Amino acid sequence: MLGNVSLSIFYLYRELIFQIMKKLPNFLVYLIFFSSLEIVAQPCYTSQIITTPITTSKGFKAITIISSNNITTGNEVNFQAGNSIQFNPGFQAGGTNKVFTAYIGDCNYDIRLVELFAKSLNDTLVGKDVGFSFAICQNDKYMIGNSGGQKARAIDIGGTKPFTTNTKMHIASMTKSLSTMLLLKILDIKNISLDNNIDPYLPSYWPRGINISQITFRQLLTHKSGIIGSGSYCNNGSYSENVWSGLKSLINKGISNTGGYCYQNANFGLLRVLIPSLMGHTFTGNETTDANQTEVLFLQYLQSYIFNTVNVNNVQPDNPNNDITYTYPYPYDGTTGWNQGNFKVTMGGYGIYLTSFEAAKIYGNALSSFNSSILSSSQSQEMLNGGLGCYRIYDGQNTYYYHDGWWYLLTSPPKGIRSIWMKFPNNITCVLFVNALKNQQFPFYNGNITGFLYNSYKSAENLLNGTATARKQYINLIYDDPNPH
Repeated sequence: MLGNVSLSIFYLYRELIFQIMKKLPNFLVYLIFFSSLEIVAQPCYTSQIITTPITTSKGFKAITIISSNNITTGNEVNFQAGNSIQFNPGFQAGGTNKVFTAYIGDCNYDIRLVELFAKSLNDTLVGKDVGFSFAICQNDKYMIGNSGGQKARAIDIGGTKPFTTNTKMHIASMTKSLSTMLLLKILDIKNISLDNNIDPYLPSYWPRGINISQITFRQLLTHKSGIIGSGSYCNNGSYSENVWSGLKSLINKGISNTGGYCYQNANFGLLRVLIPSLMGHTFTGNETTDANQTEVLFLQYLQSYIFNTVNVNNVQPDNPNNDITYTYPYPYDGTTGWNQGNFKVTMGGYGIYLTSFEAAKIYGNALSSFNSSILSSSQSQEMLNGGLGCYRIYDGQNTYYYHDGWWYLLTSPPKGIRSIWMKFPNNITCVLFVNALKNQQFPFYNGNITGFLYNSYKSAENLLNGTATARKQYINLIYDDPNPH
């Protein structure tokens, strides 16, 4: 009798290698080994006997040694315990009793697609002397991830440290999506519309400039509030405009073009002030006290309503316990890394530190139609389709949703990070972090991190469908806003 096969969490090591065993009529078996690549296949807990050809791909992990015959040819197929196995449509198993008993992943997961996606990412990232990590979810489940390079070099305090899937990095403007999720939840709890004005929830002692009373929550989330920064034309501010006094100054300045697009961190920095107010917090009138209290409350609300929901604990706007993830230029020039530091006083538009695994759990869960623990299905669709705290790419067939992150220090050459989450068809979400910049941009793919991620996915999709064997360049993509964020 054949041993049971169950899907379970497993970790296998080094680069992705596909070994196509043998092509038989109506049947391909893929015996897959991994190194340094983490794979998590999700079980359905449904025992099936494959006595007729399967119609959808099946993937699972062998728990015991399995020997079986292909029922149509009699050729024996052997699997060792611990191996990952993929059966393509058409597979029919036989043996002594012409049955193949297994626990099979039949929960709308396309294991082979995410594996090919991961391989495509690895082909560019592995061995390039860049610290990186990525994680891929399908539906609301973590499926696969990898990492490589260094988060600290020999010249840095503490010496060389590897960049792993457990490495926390500043996610920069990916934070805007988290702030959006939190606002959507709070507005729903309080039964307040996105199209309500923000004015009643600002500190009463902040002076209001012209047209501030016209700004809505929706306009903040789409960068159409009319806030253009401290100058006379649209110019995104980072630190000084996002501390308490900077936000107050922007409100005092007023706006002249409400409804016009201007990318501003401060649109989301204001949520650090507004969300505690929505939750009933009373401002004291003391600037220092109010600034500190709203910072604490904002992080507490993120933890309670977003992070705790998916068991991501103790999220901070800083490196954990001084375990620093440094940033570098690419190619590495031998200089000390840059520590981005603590963003407690400017959170909202940027500032949160996560691992790629943690980020994938959060974004994969919140934006999945399979889970409503963070956002309801209608909320996630409103966020994605409305471009709330995110952007869209259209390739003529499908829409892809994302928010990237970018943080840099203008040394010569510049040092910094790029980060991104992107939601693909087939309910797949990928998170990618890198801790180096080339000429102030993503180190590869002509500096285009969104194009890189899109093409890595399309390469996997094309290979799976048999329509291409090589990566195609991104062309004719329509962006909401093609600039780095």
